[in-house]
Amino acid sequence: MPSHDDHLKSWILKKKEQVAKQDNPLHPVMQEFRELIYGNPLLRMEASKMIAQVPHHYRHKHDPDYANAYLTSIDQMIELINGLIDHAPEFHETELVGCPINAVLDWVMFTPAGCAFFADPQVNKAFKKILNTWSNYLDTKDSLSVLNSSPSGWMCKKAMEKIKIDEYEYDPEDPHWGFKSWNDFFTRRIQKSERPIAEPHNNKVITASCDSQVYAIQQDVQFRSNFWIKEQPYSLTDIFSGDPIAEAFEGGTIIQAFLSAFNYHRWNSPISGTIKKAWVTGTTYFSEAESEGADPGGPDRSQGYISHVAVRAIIIIETKEEKPGLIAMVYIGMAEISSCKITVKEGDKVQKGEEIGYFQYGGSTHCMLLQPGVIKELLVKKDDIMKMGEQIAESF
Repeated sequence: MPSHDDHLKSWILKKKEQVAKQDNPLHPVMQEFRELIYGNPLLRMEASKMIAQVPHHYRHKHDPDYANAYLTSIDQMIELINGLIDHAPEFHETELVGCPINAVLDWVMFTPAGCAFFADPQVNKAFKKILNTWSNYLDTKDSLSVLNSSPSGWMCKKAMEKIKIDEYEYDPEDPHWGFKSWNDFFTRRIQKSERPIAEPHNNKVITASCDSQVYAIQQDVQFRSNFWIKEQPYSLTDIFSGDPIAEAFEGGTIIQAFLSAFNYHRWNSPISGTIKKAWVTGTTYFSEAESEGADPGGPDRSQGYISHVAVRAIIIIETKEEKPGLIAMVYIGMAEISSCKITVKEGDKVQKGEEIGYFQYGGSTHCMLLQPGVIKELLVKKDDIMKMGEQIAESF
């Protein structure tokens, strides 16, 4: 079990206690979700089974409190999520608790029934409504209540150190640092001096798009693969949702990297060029690769898999040089962090380091796809930390 396990237990127990005391009526989107599950015997079966399938050895039989930290019923799952969608996330050093809906669903997501339940189109349609409702609240002034100096507030000393607030644009004299909402705070802009762009006028130098940690690097990527198996090989036609542009990257290289919930959350162009195409695709939110088994930080171990099925923004950048040629950036939502906002459109000219979009709330994962024969030197490897704007590769 990860080191955050005890923190997660205490957080879940606290939320259960709060929800039991409040006895709040269900929000309309949660009532609709409840009716969907109870009105469909197959969904009700999968939801019931995924709660029962959490292995007993994960229930910490030597810790009596821990059994109470797991979901025990469908209604409890609905009530817990209902108690979260009109509150902004509080600061917690445990990243998973920074994603509260994911924390509630964490242990049921990896079970066989959970993998089926969270891949169901009707369930994902319902979660899209739930997450949009929550995002709308996070755009309001009320969501600023968590920007305070209490131990669970984002202005406390530990939080300020964790997010490195001094690297960002903010007003330290303002009660809420000058932010208009939680979403405004979480998509804060970094000071340009903190992320210098490597050789901005040299298109042979390819830079990191986000602050992130390298999850995987794969070369000779295939047009079609079984991306759901243990190795999670990349499958281009599935990543691009069948778009024919996938053929341009066959045999090329993918670099995938993870954004922490405490990272800088905006995307920046790794190269100068023209936006050839930009769109949002994908349908899932909490789906995991069953082949990965138990994942205490789900869906962290399924990042390759979710790059094919989760809600994601795809931006194709075309350079004037034959090499690097086309570069594809794929920004992938993980769990509730699935508001992929593209800020450029087809035909726009972008400079290296210029903003092209952002994740609304929290961290996620992203892929850079390079065409075959482009990379002269790759300067990163698995688990390396990348800072936006630093060189990660050189093209011929």
